[in-house]
Amino acid sequence: MVNKAVSKGAGAPVVIGAVLALVLSLGLIEGGLWAAAGIGGAVLAALFMGYQERVIAWPARPVWIALGCFVLCGVLSSGASLDPKGAFSTFLKSLSFLVPLALWSSPRVREAGRRALPFFPKLNGFFIIGAAALLSSLIVATGLYGVEDPAVTKLNRGLSYACGLLWPLAGVVFPVKAGKGKRALVALSLLVAILLLTHSRATLLGVVAGVGAALAMARWPRLAMAGIVAGIVAALAWPFVINQGFVYAHDLLYKVSGSWLHRIEIWDYLSYRILERPWLGWGMGATKLLDWTIPHGAMYWANAFPVSHPHNIFVQLWVEFGAVGVAFAAGIFAALVRSLWDLAPSLRPWGAGALTYFIVVSLCAYNLWTDSFWAAISLTSFLFAVLSPRRN
Repeated sequence: MVNKAVSKGAGAPVVIGAVLALVLSLGLIEGGLWAAAGIGGAVLAALFMGYQERVIAWPARPVWIALGCFVLCGVLSSGASLDPKGAFSTFLKSLSFLVPLALWSSPRVREAGRRALPFFPKLNGFFIIGAAALLSSLIVATGLYGVEDPAVTKLNRGLSYACGLLWPLAGVVFPVKAGKGKRALVALSLLVAILLLTHSRATLLGVVAGVGAALAMARWPRLAMAGIVAGIVAALAWPFVINQGFVYAHDLLYKVSGSWLHRIEIWDYLSYRILERPWLGWGMGATKLLDWTIPHGAMYWANAFPVSHPHNIFVQLWVEFGAVGVAFAAGIFAALVRSLWDLAPSLRPWGAGALTYFIVVSLCAYNLWTDSFWAAISLTSFLFAVLSPRRN
């Protein structure tokens, strides 16, 4: 039966549907499941399509080019690192999930995704089941441990990943026509309601920003695109903005919550480490080795030791790769902006919301080498590609 289904091309669509159902239900409770489902699903779908068509389901050519550039950056980073052996280990670990996740870009895997399109509306039911389980878990964990306990924080991860995936799925249920925002408002209101399931301020901020970008794109597409480009430039320049804020407004900063104050102090001292090695950075995984005491360590209230990562992917890019890595990231963002504009007008608002969401969340949470976060990004990109015309 399995061989018969595979020969008819049913294997890959079934795998894709199963991956999406899994991450939108159990994945809401266990964020680490996203990596296993994303990596395993990509490999299985590619194998099924390769078996069916008797060819290897390679990633798309632009993704191969991006991986090649990443390898170059990783080699340069390892050579310039304070800990070359540790940097190379981090580099190999990153390849272990980035290469299989790249299979979601394969044209053959995307074609299998289009065959699974009739199943997509049923994903709403899986998400409702997952949301109910998550809400129950949050109530129990908060009652037992308190809001700030790591057990509660861990429960926020899965929904944070899912909030990226919901943008393209909303495009399936609520297609938006340019200039007509009523249905967009209904769908985006549902996204806002989902925020009741989390107390993660990073997720809240990301979804609110995504809602604004989606509404702007539906109404004023060119202005929204300009705003997204400006936001990307500001994000890449973030390390050199936040340290000035700490110098001139540090008294006001101490009024923010402890976790956010900790982040600001981390970004402050790392901005000075960036200036010490601006071109190639300190090496992959080297953040934990850097001095946090100079120049403002005596003024810090929340930070008292080197951190493993800065809770800001853009700061981490500068720290570990320097200007070379940031230039590579700028090229990736240029390609994403072009792809966003090439989306059908009905999908463009949702694409703007997804891109804005991931940028904002990347500014205040996650390690650059979090495999589940990359799985969420890969699945989101895959869904937009599936929903787009084949030429895109």
